[in-house]
Amino acid sequence: MEKTLAFVLPMIVHVNDQPPITAGTGPIAVIIAPTRELAEQIYIETNRFSKLYHLKIVPVIGGMNRYQQQKALQAGCHVIVATPGRLLELLQMKACNFHRTTCLVLDEADRLLSMGFEPQIRFNSRTD
Repeated sequence: MEKTLAFVLPMIVHVNDQPPITAGTGPIAVIIAPTRELAEQIYIETNRFSKLYHLKIVPVIGGMNRYQQQKALQAGCHVIVATPGRLLELLQMKACNFHRTTCLVLDEADRLLSMGFEPQIRFNSRTD
């Protein structure tokens, strides 16, 4: 939890300093984790601390309903917590864009790379 707070608290400050979001404007912050379990943990902690600031956090994780995730992204959100594969799927479906994204966190980046996610990370960084 302490590691998560180390990037979530500054991220919340950054997101609050941005103009309000609207439908279809994309997230301000994106957190990418290598596994669904870790992404779920990060989502729970991020959501818990951002409720006070009324931030909308959307989990983009395999094993959850893709249609609901797509609708939540299209409605607009402040933060996405994602796994690379599902995020790539939803980007290809044009469910969101990164036009407003100014904060990116690669949690356990070394593990993401060792698990073979480098092509997805490179693709996601070119999706504007």
